[in-house]
Amino acid sequence: MRLPELMQHQLDGIKFIEARHGCGLLGMECGTGKTLTALEYVRRTGSFPLLVIAPVSLLGMWRAEIERWYGWTTITIRGTPQTRREAYKTSAQVYLVGYETFRQDKVALSSFPLPPKSCIADESGKARTPTAKISKALRMFLPPVRIALDGTPVSNSLADLWSPVEWVAPGTFMGNWWSFRKVFAIMNPYIPGKIDGWREQDKIIATANKHIFWKKKQDVLRDLPPLTMQDIPLEPNDEEHATYKKIKEELRVQILGEDMPIPNALALLMRLRQAANGAWNDKPSKITATVELIEALPSDEKVVIFTQFETVVQQLLRALPYPCVAITGAHSAEEREIALHRFEHDAAVRVLVMTSAGERGNNVQCAAYMIQFDLPWSNASQEQRIGRIWRHGQLKPCLVYNLLMQGTVDMYMKRILERKRSLAEEVYEDKIVTRQDIEDILA
Repeated sequence: MRLPELMQHQLDGIKFIEARHGCGLLGMECGTGKTLTALEYVRRTGSFPLLVIAPVSLLGMWRAEIERWYGWTTITIRGTPQTRREAYKTSAQVYLVGYETFRQDKVALSSFPLPPKSCIADESGKARTPTAKISKALRMFLPPVRIALDGTPVSNSLADLWSPVEWVAPGTFMGNWWSFRKVFAIMNPYIPGKIDGWREQDKIIATANKHIFWKKKQDVLRDLPPLTMQDIPLEPNDEEHATYKKIKEELRVQILGEDMPIPNALALLMRLRQAANGAWNDKPSKITATVELIEALPSDEKVVIFTQFETVVQQLLRALPYPCVAITGAHSAEEREIALHRFEHDAAVRVLVMTSAGERGNNVQCAAYMIQFDLPWSNASQEQRIGRIWRHGQLKPCLVYNLLMQGTVDMYMKRILERKRSLAEEVYEDKIVTRQDIEDILA
């Protein structure tokens, strides 16, 4: 079996892990090949059995990559508790398990014929909340080789670094979340448990960097084809304008009439975002624009569409005049794998529609076009979306269209993302939406 040919940055990643005795976080942006970097380290060191912990939706991708390049005996841990207990007892080189199943089965992990010598935690951001049960379960599982993978190690704040770094290098950040928070966190004096900022940010970042191999896509994949982002401004029709205005007035009273916490305000703003999408109108302008945009593209080109809303997925599936597939949180892992396979291998299936459930790990270089039906709040999420098509192995120039309804929350979200990107470049930290942002949106 032919082994993969690694690029220099992947070889550097292996050396980074070697220098840390098999433990580290590969903070390589999506599309730069961190999966093969981690697997190659395991192969070269013979660190079997290997346990891969990943979001359930990505287990099929892991199995496919392992079968394609290595042919190792692989077992996916899923099904009823009894089925899983039997799977743990079966001899294999690689075991694949979802995060929630891993948390539930922490006792059953002792059933392995041989204890795992290595563990790869893919999308380790799933275990970044220090007090979450999944994070605690991961930090208690300490095989000799521990490799965390995350294209965006810092998505919300520096707190994201604590749990993954403590897993690969226990004791780096005091070994205790509460002690770390007491020393470095600036707590909100009015809202219990709310962190307003961090002291000595440079020290936190410098300490974390000893265990994180950072690589940006633009720095390592110089042979990637061009990526173009194009905004598509749309005008709401009269019905959409009236609906949007009515909901904005309601939310202005609801949100600005009291000192509402930002997370609660953002949850309510989902209604405004749905209104910008034309959710309560007979013929949403964005749906019409999407159909027309796809029809204007070359007929042999595949298209990926992202939206935050499952209702939009259903609207698109009804409106698009050709075979389409979808991946949402409502689909099982098997259904997602089938959808991806059809999209990649069936020439008649032209469109793949996904919610945030498909933002990570699904590689669809067969498509060179993407439509963001609505934008996410986070640059990390946007980069994950784009990374589905613009990644190693893509040969065509990629084009991403952003549908922006004029005079709505869409335009403010665009500005917020641009501001957050410039801030994030300085400290690897994506700033949250501010109270002023919310007031501007509802003005």
